[in-house]
Amino acid sequence: MNWISQNIFFRQIKNFVLDMRAVDSSKDMVGIHWPTSQATSLQNLRFEMNAAPRIQHVGLLSEDGSAGFMSDLTFNGGLIGAKLGNQQFTIRNVTFNGCVTAIEQLWNWGFTYQGISINNCQKGFDLTTNGTSKAGSVVILDTSITNTPIGIISSYDPAGQVTVGSLILENIQLNNVPIAIQDYNSSSTLLPGTTCITIIQAWGQGHQDIPNSPHTFQGPMTPNTRPASLLNPDAKFYTQSKPRYESEPLSSFLSVRAAGARGDGKTDDTTALQTIINTAAKEGKIVFFDAGTYLITTTLHIPPGSRIIGETYPVILSSGPFFNDIQNPKPVIQVGNPGDTGHVEWGDMIVSTQGTQAGAILIEWNLSSPAASPSGIWDVHTRIGGFTGSQLTVNECPKSPGNGDVNAKCIAAYMSMHITPSASGLYLENNWFWTADHDIDAPGNPQISVYAGRGVLVESQEGNIWL
Repeated sequence: MNWISQNIFFRQIKNFVLDMRAVDSSKDMVGIHWPTSQATSLQNLRFEMNAAPRIQHVGLLSEDGSAGFMSDLTFNGGLIGAKLGNQQFTIRNVTFNGCVTAIEQLWNWGFTYQGISINNCQKGFDLTTNGTSKAGSVVILDTSITNTPIGIISSYDPAGQVTVGSLILENIQLNNVPIAIQDYNSSSTLLPGTTCITIIQAWGQGHQDIPNSPHTFQGPMTPNTRPASLLNPDAKFYTQSKPRYESEPLSSFLSVRAAGARGDGKTDDTTALQTIINTAAKEGKIVFFDAGTYLITTTLHIPPGSRIIGETYPVILSSGPFFNDIQNPKPVIQVGNPGDTGHVEWGDMIVSTQGTQAGAILIEWNLSSPAASPSGIWDVHTRIGGFTGSQLTVNECPKSPGNGDVNAKCIAAYMSMHITPSASGLYLENNWFWTADHDIDAPGNPQISVYAGRGVLVESQEGNIWL
């Protein structure tokens, strides 16, 4: 009961090669089965499959869940590169080479594909399931399809449910793709392709709401205006993959455990953590947070020049009266002081609160970074209540339907993240800012009533904040 796909949180697979080529190509096989939900990611993976006739191998399968993010993947060969059904996903920088079908969309609520490269496949995106579209909404941006007979297969029905089969394309480059978009049911060509090179500036289908005249539509569109400051030199939306530090020697890393932090969820690790973070920034080293729960009782400051990476989602856990004044909120993690400039990289961690923390701002970002080299946080999540050790579980904060009174002991945070007026040049990727609606460690995941005043407040006056 704890492991239904809609409640599989905080999972990550990265930095693997999955080689399936030694398995009989006529046998059904899946490289990764991934029915997951929020705060999950697949990153830097390569799937190797045969390109043999009648190949039955599938690189990635997700048939259910409420996810999620994946990036920096490569699929070589196989019947289907990625076979995906899930409520929502953001999928970026993924390459398909020589698959029969690159992507098969089983169903969804809303998927965003960005920076997809499809090469030498038979079909690019198949958005149908046996001719019936169960894809609610698909957006495809900044993507290329090359040497592939059919780019996209759709089964949109204007007379059906008004939003089912919605599709938006923007900045899609075709190179030797004779049929850009094909209707599954009639096999007719909805949008011709080319044997040369062309770019689909913008095309869409679905339900359009314009003043006084909502209606269905299918055809070319006016592309959205893209602010130049948010783009790469090639006019695609700026993206930045999480640093892997694979070329750094072991001597470049400083372990917080080796520096004296306990990470046991009980010991006050504030001083040990602040010391090692300051030392690493001065020496140009990378802070390695060993797996654990690190309790702090005052603000932990991250100075410019910091690089921080976690092992299996270590937790920073605020506790105590310092963070409990709702009239005088304090940051748990403070990145830079107002007016600071520089660069910070931070990945694979969770920031949480323990017990009553009515004045806790889990992350306060003050740092200003250059637009050409923004700071970034990847797979850094805030988790407020609903887990063992939080003192905000079903035992302390059971749900109270029909009761308008707020249990003061369950006021667990002031805000998840505050990007202040002085902040700029910040790239956020796969961040989940969650105030728990259920206890993820209790049998049956019972609902709870935990309170936080705000989610994310962006007050940047300088701009260049990528979400």
